[in-house]
Amino acid sequence: MLFIIIMFKLFVISILIINSIFWGFYPVSDISPHQKIINYSKLNIKASFITHCISGLFFYVLAVLISHSIIY
Repeated sequence: MLFIIIMFKLFVISILIINSIFWGFYPVSDISPHQKIINYSKLNIKASFITHCISGLFFYVLAVLISHSIIY
């Protein structure tokens, strides 16, 4: 059972790291996947450079907190 919990934790951490790279390094543009997701959800918001940086940083910090068992 412990093995399953550890593997699930590694899976969640890897998804969060991939998500942080996706948000943090992908450039801001009208054809970016981020803007397409926002447009698809019918929100009238334009993702800015700050939005990308804050989102990337948020997912990275969340992955670090989970990997160090601060958040279980």
